Amino acid sequence: MELRPLNLDIYQNNKLEYKTIYIKLQSKQNDFNDKIGFWGKGKNNIRDDWFAFRQGESLSFEFSKNKFDSVLHEWSEYKISGYIRKSKFQRLNGSIIHKRFFEYISDIEIYSKSTAQQALDRLESQRVSLEMTNWKRQLNYQEQQEQENERTALKKSRDLLKEKQEDNLKLLKGIEPKLYKLKLLLDSFSTLEIKQDSYFPNSMTFVQNPNYQGAYSFYKKINDTVGVDEDLFLQLQLVEKIGLMDMPTIYERWCLLQIIKVLVDKFRFQPEKNWKKKLANQITGDINKTRDVRIKFTNASIGREVDLWYEKILPNKKRPDFILDIKSTFNTMHTHQLIMDAKFHEKVDIEKQISLLYHTKNYSENETNTVFILHPDVNKSIKNKRTPKKWGSDAYYGEIDMFNYDWDSKNPNHKYGAILLSPITNKGGYLDNLQRLIGMSMQYNLEDNSKILLEDLEQKKKMLNPEPKEKVFCLVCGSDKLQGTKTPTNREHGYRYNFICDECEHLYEYNYCWQCHHRLIKNGAYWSYHSSQILEPFNIKCPNCSELLRL
Repeated sequence: MELRPLNLDIYQNNKLEYKTIYIKLQSKQNDFNDKIGFWGKGKNNIRDDWFAFRQGESLSFEFSKNKFDSVLHEWSEYKISGYIRKSKFQRLNGSIIHKRFFEYISDIEIYSKSTAQQALDRLESQRVSLEMTNWKRQLNYQEQQEQENERTALKKSRDLLKEKQEDNLKLLKGIEPKLYKLKLLLDSFSTLEIKQDSYFPNSMTFVQNPNYQGAYSFYKKINDTVGVDEDLFLQLQLVEKIGLMDMPTIYERWCLLQIIKVLVDKFRFQPEKNWKKKLANQITGDINKTRDVRIKFTNASIGREVDLWYEKILPNKKRPDFILDIKSTFNTMHTHQLIMDAKFHEKVDIEKQISLLYHTKNYSENETNTVFILHPDVNKSIKNKRTPKKWGSDAYYGEIDMFNYDWDSKNPNHKYGAILLSPITNKGGYLDNLQRLIGMSMQYNLEDNSKILLEDLEQKKKMLNPEPKEKVFCLVCGSDKLQGTKTPTNREHGYRYNFICDECEHLYEYNYCWQCHHRLIKNGAYWSYHSSQILEPFNIKCPNCSELLRL
């Protein structure tokens, strides 16, 4: 690059030194007085070592902003010839900054490529290689191991499902004759126009009849066995008589049932005793009297409680559809609030809806809560897929920046997103996206993942330790029976933890980001909610700084 001044005498008369030096730019400083600055290192000859200042002293390079703002880059090395102005600046703490301002540059040459440019060159080389092999490559040893582990866990899950299926078939076979008799009986009632009497079962005619007393005794035993009492039974009959509702309301209430199903069937929570009555009351009662409905779920084995709120009014007077207050009962006693809103849209605009709920309506309550949209749009709602995961076209967990919101200057870090939840999808388990979301909230969002630097007495130094503070559980089958191992990372700056579920044999890894030291959790290729790089599908990206996990 050649930049000639109008008058060289200006620089010579000011006794500025004309030199050729080698510089290594490091982190960029804040712009000031139409200048850009970098912390860095320097040397006079290519074979010299970088000049080392004494402790408390540093070197700063400054350039004209309008000429070099788009030319110079962090973590790059340059050979520069020109007139240099030297100065020193002493800070209040006594440290000294040696400044070098390039008044005029006659020649500038890239001496070594920046880290970013090296990464781009590496990706370009990979692209050429993959095009020659029709975008196929051999898995490395680590990837083969990951794939084999996934295969083993899937086989075990399949076997467990087969066992449950066989148990259900036996149960169905046993009650099938009784179901046939009950159907005949109901048909007879319908033909004879037998209906419920408003005085039943309290009239003296029935009470004094021994046949009725025996039938009613068996009726009570059946109710006690099934767990349905008479009041609930009558409420369910009222639900059937409500008639048609608008589709958004039907979808919203269907979503509520799916949330309960995931908590109970997938994560083994126990709901409070009267939860069915609460649901029935909500559906059949006056809508103005049935908001703020709460159902409590507990799972002592994994040390967590969940309060599921339906149409709860927030302190800011907003009313989302569902709120999950996820509470630790094991160690930290933290509470995390997951807010979900059902949007019955045929073509949902994810970007617009997230901005509306998280920011404009402030469901996040100033970034305190995580906010997610539930929708039935099966037409690949994620238009700009940013992860190679199988679910990447239908679910966004805030695993990486996607929309560049002007109100959000940080990486999403799983604080907002949207998932497909539809009863008509044929892509695997229709509840998997919801299971992954609720599992993420209990496994990842419940902890502070930035505070993992601990003093290690054994190593006699500070080590990065991503050990979970909450009880570890299986995100796939809900079990709390896991075996764990602790090993140093390859860089030996910290540790990683590996867990295997005793029941379904699924593998988990707790590690950390080498760049920002944020805890990362790897749940396997399918169940991990962190993003992964397309050329390294078994490696995950940090949701806090977007760097790739390097072991």
